Amino acid sequence: MKRLLNGLVLGYLVLALVVTGCTKLVEEEPTPTPLPTPADANKPVYEVRRGSIVETIKALGRVAAKEEATLYFRQSGRLRRLYVELNQKVKKDDILAELETGTLLNDLEKAKINYEIAQLKLQQAVEKAKTGQTAALKEAAARVASAEAALAKAQADYERLQAGTAPSDLAAAEAAVAEAAAALRTAEAKLADLRAKPKPEEVQAAEKTVEQARNALWAAQINRDAVCSRDRGAACQAENARVAAAETAVQQALIRLEQARQPARPEEIQAAEETVRKERARYESAQARLDQLRAGPKAADRESARQAVESARAALESARAAYAAKLAEAASTVADIEVQIQRRQVELARLALQALEEQVELARIRAPFDGTVMQTNGREGDQIQAYTPVVVLANPRELEIAVELNQQDLPKVALGQEATVTLDVFKGQSLKEKVVSLPSMSGQPQPTSTARTIRISFNPPGPGAELGMLANVVIVTQKKENTLLVPTSAVRRFGGRKYVQIVTESGRKREVDVETGIVTDTDTEILKGLKEGMKVVGQ
Repeated sequence: MKRLLNGLVLGYLVLALVVTGCTKLVEEEPTPTPLPTPADANKPVYEVRRGSIVETIKALGRVAAKEEATLYFRQSGRLRRLYVELNQKVKKDDILAELETGTLLNDLEKAKINYEIAQLKLQQAVEKAKTGQTAALKEAAARVASAEAALAKAQADYERLQAGTAPSDLAAAEAAVAEAAAALRTAEAKLADLRAKPKPEEVQAAEKTVEQARNALWAAQINRDAVCSRDRGAACQAENARVAAAETAVQQALIRLEQARQPARPEEIQAAEETVRKERARYESAQARLDQLRAGPKAADRESARQAVESARAALESARAAYAAKLAEAASTVADIEVQIQRRQVELARLALQALEEQVELARIRAPFDGTVMQTNGREGDQIQAYTPVVVLANPRELEIAVELNQQDLPKVALGQEATVTLDVFKGQSLKEKVVSLPSMSGQPQPTSTARTIRISFNPPGPGAELGMLANVVIVTQKKENTLLVPTSAVRRFGGRKYVQIVTESGRKREVDVETGIVTDTDTEILKGLKEGMKVVGQ
């Protein structure tokens, strides 16, 4: 009995010592202790330590122009014309693509006519209410009409240059060259013929003709003498007529012989030479026109035509403003109700015209800057959805790295963050750059890729970088010093729970919930749940 009591006391003492030892960890709560298995015994144990941790985003980027624009229509429609092709250089405000507008252009012309009618009615009302400004108003209206005609012509010329040479124009130019070449050959042959006179073969032929004419005359004379010796009547007279005709033929043959023996007159040669010069100039002009059409319009011609359109547009706006000023001046002191009504009609017509002009511009894509076409999408006749990229335009004078991120990584990126850039063309060099641009936050609809693309500065160490080259990018999104760290492999997850398995001072293992911060491939930051020096079990 005494031994039993002593054993119970000893057991209580041991239990008390174990409980006392377990209270050293404040976080520890009684949990069942699993029996170690051979697999658990082989798992590595790590110590919770302090150190630095860096969160990065790794992505693949491409070399892009700093000034780059993905251009698209802001309304859906059928593509009427794509005016540019890959690698083509364009100027600011050039029309790059255009949608079919149906009757919109006709509606625009009607709106212009309605605007003009409203202006004329206002003018008529003002003239009725107040005289003295009629001549000035008519002159201003004429300037508006002239400016509109000039703008229409300038736009037609520009669109013709943009569209290139028409097959019919090329065929007409080729026909003109062929006609001019034939005329030149004829003129040159005539000049050569004149310079070659007298020609021996022509002299010989003329001498033979004279000889034949004389022989014919001699035969006619012999026949006449024979007939007239017998009869002096009608038969004799007929033979005399034949002799006279033969004598005339001899004289004509002698004249032709004399002409054949003479060289060409200087004035004939001079006239022929002038004809050759004129025909050669006509041929060279026709050939130059054909060469110009085959080569297509020059960039300088397109730029000149574009500037002419802008000048004509500015002149039209100035003429309209001057006309409006004249109307206001004429009606400034007029209180007539009809004038007031017509003035408002003019404003309504102007607003309608402006709305249609804006609709026409919505159906066009213009170059926002001078640059090179990097990409085109769509063919004439295709149905194009709003905000679908049609043309990508770049100005390659300054470069950046464009990186398209996924939706999970995008919120982690901020301006000024450090980034490391490597390219195959600069082997062994890591370029230290920064995030310089984030996707537009304007709320306007954009192509999906543009809405996820960030820009990183790019200062190449030498030549070799080209648009479109791929680049490996590592962006530093967070960096912390002197923070608690454990190997990422030690953090376990079950559902929404995060926990680690710690080793207590007594050598037992238990689970502890943790709150994590930055997570990398190797380390995980511990915000709550552990202390420096604790032992955690890896997986």
